[in-house]
This record gives sequence, C-alpha cells and structure tokens, in this order.
Amino acid sequence: MRIRILAAFALIAATVASAEEFVFSTPSDDRWFYPFNFNPGRRPVASCFGTAGMPGFNDRDGTVIIAWSTSSLIAPGQGPDAYDVTSIRLTMTNVPGAEWAIDLTPDAWYTFDLNQDGFINGDGIPRGEEGDTDGESDDEDPGRPIEVFGVGFGPVRDYATWIETSGYIGSDSTTDRPRDPYPFVYQDGTGERLHCEDNVKGLHNEALGVTQFTPAPWAIGVPIGYVPGEQTTPFAIEFTIDLSASDGRVRRYVQEQLDGGRLFFYVTSLADTTMGGGQNEFPTVYMKESTDEGARPGELIVELGGGIPCDDVRKLTGRCRNGTLKSKVVFQDESHDGRQVTVKVDGTPHVLDVSGRRARLRLRNQSGSHEVCLTDPDCGLCRDVECS
Repeated sequence: MRIRILAAFALIAATVASAEEFVFSTPSDDRWFYPFNFNPGRRPVASCFGTAGMPGFNDRDGTVIIAWSTSSLIAPGQGPDAYDVTSIRLTMTNVPGAEWAIDLTPDAWYTFDLNQDGFINGDGIPRGEEGDTDGESDDEDPGRPIEVFGVGFGPVRDYATWIETSGYIGSDSTTDRPRDPYPFVYQDGTGERLHCEDNVKGLHNEALGVTQFTPAPWAIGVPIGYVPGEQTTPFAIEFTIDLSASDGRVRRYVQEQLDGGRLFFYVTSLADTTMGGGQNEFPTVYMKESTDEGARPGELIVELGGGIPCDDVRKLTGRCRNGTLKSKVVFQDESHDGRQVTVKVDGTPHVLDVSGRRARLRLRNQSGSHEVCLTDPDCGLCRDVECS
C-alpha cells in the first residue's frame, strides 16, 4: 500500500475561494414539450400535467425542458472537477388563478388509474392486500408534486445541438414512444439512466430490468405564498436540487453540464386532468416569451465554492481486511461536522457524511487493486488499496 499526494495539492489548498452565487435570470431555451404544441419555443406559458397509464400518451405528458447558457458567468471547458458546486436552485413562476392542490412528496406509481376504469383504487383495497383486484392504492395526500429530473438525450437528439425549437419526439396519442430528450434518474447500483416519462406504465427501461417504478425526483417544487382557488397574482415555485442524490451523480451531472456551458432540467408533474378542464387545474408556468404583468422567466442560481478547505483535511486513509475496503477522511477538528465529502473508488463517487472529525467509507466483497481518492474537496489525495 502506498500514498500519493499530487503536485497540485499545495496550489489547491492555497486558492480555496469563498462561496459565490451566479444568477441566470433568463433561460437560453424553455420549451413546452408536449405533442400538440404547434408553436415550439415560442409559447408564453407551459402546463405540467400527466396522463398516467393511458396508452398512446407518455405518463408525463405536458412537460417543460429548460436550459440556461452558463458560459457568460462561469467559464466552460475547465473539466468537471473544477466546478465546486455547492447549491443549485430554480424558480419558476405560475400564472394567477391556480386551483391545484399543493403536494410536496413523491407519489408511488400504483396510486394512479392503472386499469383506466376511471377510478383510483376503485376496489378500496390497498395494492397487494387480500381482495385487491386493480393493483392500485389511494394516494396518502391530495395533489401531485411538481418534480425536476435530469435531461437525457438520444438516440436522435444530443446535448450540443438541441434547442427549444427542435422537433418533438415522443408518444403522440397513437403510439407509445420514449421521449427525446427524456426525463431521467440514475439507477441505484449501476448508475445507468432510467427513463421517467412512462414510469407508471413501466416502459423504456426493459434492458435495465426495470418496469413500473417510482423515481426519486432531484427536486420538488415548493409554491411560495400560494392559496389554491384564491390566487389572483402570479407566484413563485422554488426548487432546490438534491446534489447528493444517487451517490453524488446528480452533482456530477451539474459539473459536467457547467463544463459544457449549458445546464438542463426537466420540469414535470403527473397532475390529473379532467375533460374540459383548464390550465388552472395543474401547474402552468411562464416561459421567457411572456409579456404578462408579473410574468418572470425561469431563474437559475448556481453557488460555487465555499467548500471544505484542503488545509482542514488532515489525511485520507485506506486499507482492506477480509474483503472489506475501508477508508476515512480525517479533519483537523470537528468544525465540518454534518457536511459531506466525496470519495471515489476506481472512479465511482461515494458521498459521505462527516461525523465529528471523520467521514467513513466501507465497501464489502472487494478484491484486487483499487484506487481511493478524495475528490470533494479536491485536495489531490489518493491511496492505492490492495484487497486479497
């Protein structure tokens, strides 16, 4: 076993910056991504709603793809690790007159009308219990949340060339098709991207062994000052991205997109629709094209820096015993208790909670040679660990 301290350590430790916020008040691209949007990239508002379980339509039917060009304030092309992302916040503004119920928790896929009989849990028996005939359960709280996911591309569209006026790809009322771009989360364990546009029907993830599932959103929208049914003015919906989700892969997504110069998010809701209902029944937000009084386009706030200074890191340890790889990040004192660090093992990130002066990692059933590196804060500390 040997320890390697990279030459850049002294420079990094000496140049740690305090936290700085970068505000992007207008997106470069905002698109109501919906099959019957005949004016793509030019509409003043966009509605978020679902048609969960309905053949021929994506479960997440009315959606918003939003992107901000970040290169004017944050230099791209520095390599993902150069972006010490500590916070990402989005704000959308809903039109006045809203009536939809506030829901701040994800809803399980089986709390929707799976059999399309016009009722949710029509037999009144929770899914899986004796006498259940429809495989459905009641939702524990009213409403459906507004959820943010990552934006995946392919096989036709790509990150570099997609713009808000690009043609629609997805279900169109006749055929079940994956969307492109599509909302995604990372699969536990593999880190592969799971399509979320049809998570209730359970489509497009068969190759990964996944059918119906409940994705954990990267953020849930919190309405500010909103009173359903009595809202006469526009109001903000705020989202705080969970950067620690999926073992830090969400943070890595943000770092990679800042490196590319454009940051994308998918805004969706599975809010139910009714025949003849209007836009006040579900979240309806302003796009940058709106000239309405009180309209505000989507805002992005990126916070960089303010991470743990490398001078506060005492050491990184690594060893293997009986097939269990153990590593510790040890700090000079307990001033960082409750924060998080990232340790990569053979390139796979692991987000660790700091408890007192230490953050601990334990991986069982390991064999062979492994590289263990502290990457957040990026202090140039790595260890080679041999598991026999």
